[in-house]
Amino acid sequence: MRTPLPLLRAAVGAALAASLAGCAARSPFPARPAPESLPAGSPLLSATLAEGDAWLRHYLAAGDPEAALRLLDAGARTAPRDELVRQLQLGLVLHQAGRYAASNDAFEWAEREAEDRVTRSVTRAAGSLLVSDGTLEYVPPLAERAMIPYYRMLNYLALGERGEATVEARKAGLLLDGREPGEGCSGEVFLPYFAGMVHQAAGERNDALVSLRRAQRAWDGCADEGLTAPPTLG
Repeated sequence: MRTPLPLLRAAVGAALAASLAGCAARSPFPARPAPESLPAGSPLLSATLAEGDAWLRHYLAAGDPEAALRLLDAGARTAPRDELVRQLQLGLVLHQAGRYAASNDAFEWAEREAEDRVTRSVTRAAGSLLVSDGTLEYVPPLAERAMIPYYRMLNYLALGERGEATVEARKAGLLLDGREPGEGCSGEVFLPYFAGMVHQAAGERNDALVSLRRAQRAWDGCADEGLTAPPTLG
C-alpha cells in the first residue's frame, strides 16, 4: 500500500525536526539567548564565528573569565581540538582572570610547541612532494606568536618580576627580526614599542633604544596603511 504524499511529507518533516532537536540536545554549548536580549556587537550575534569562539568571546566581554575557562577544560567537548590553540586561548583567559603565573605556564607550553611546528613546517615545505597535505598541521602566524611574549611581559610585570619581563621583551625583538625581508607592514608595530618601554623601566637603556628603533622601522613600514608612530617614540 502506498503512503499518501501528505502523510509522507509529514513523516519526513517530523523525522527532520527530531533529528535537529537531537543535534541541539547533544550540543555542549548553551542555547544562544534571543538576539534582542544581546547588546549590539555581541559575539553571539555573529554569523561567522564558530560556536566555541562566540561563547569564549562572550564570556570575556561579560567579565566572566571563569566561565570561559570551563569551555577550555582539557577533555571538554567545548575545548579546541588542537592543543596549541587551546593553550593560546587558555593563556589569554588566565591573564584576564588575574592568574598570571598560570597564564605564563600556558604560554610557555604554546611557545615551545609553536616553535616546533614552525621548524617542522619549514622541513616539510622542503620535501613537500613527499608529504601528503593531510599530514600538515596548524602553524600559528606571526601575529599569534607575537601574542606570547606580549602577554608574558604583562604577566611578569603584574607579578613584580621586571627582570623576567625584559627576557620576554628580548624574545619579542628576536621574533620580529625573524620576519621575511620585504613582508611590508605586518601590523606588529606596538610590540617593539612596548618592549622598549619594558627595557626602559628596567633601566636597560641600550636595549630600550634597540627596541624603539625597531618600533620606528615597523611604523615606517606601515606608513602606506595610515599608521603613524606616537610622538613619544621620538
